[in-house]
Amino acid sequence: MIDKKLEKNIQDLRLFMDLWVRFYDLLMSAKKMEQVVTKDEADFLAIKSELARRHKVLTITLGMDYALDPNLMNIVSQAISLDSLASASDIAVRKLENEWHRAYISINETLGGLENKRETTANKSAFSAAMENFQENILGNKAVIVVVVIVVIVGVLVLLNSMFPELFSSLKDWYMGMLGKRT
Repeated sequence: MIDKKLEKNIQDLRLFMDLWVRFYDLLMSAKKMEQVVTKDEADFLAIKSELARRHKVLTITLGMDYALDPNLMNIVSQAISLDSLASASDIAVRKLENEWHRAYISINETLGGLENKRETTANKSAFSAAMENFQENILGNKAVIVVVVIVVIVGVLVLLNSMFPELFSSLKDWYMGMLGKRT
């Protein structure tokens, strides 16, 4: 079975990774440039903006499947401009490069997890995949279980009351007597 949502998430994460690599390429090219080209600076800022937008979308759509390096967006914000990177010390650039690499690995780990999920989902029938989603999403939520149990109990009581009104009438009389009230 093909899970369209999972496929979209994998595609979105791959696009994010492509942007992440382009971000790195521009970072490294800035250190080699004597003078930063205005077009490169504009591209760099556009990539930073796109990374921020896509990161936010991925955190929402992937939820628990999105386990990226928590410093990922700090790396983007530290790289203010290509011009500032061109004049940064070698130590600062190496530090940024190491942080970028750690985030790159976490993106690949997340992508690997999604692709593994795709492989296991591909071997399931639509029914078993739906039941697994139900189990993960509904049964994993205790509040939903409590509400369902309460609704079922109330439904059973209403059904019993309609089938055996004399039973509930005598129970009501007994309860009212226990409270000291007479009907």
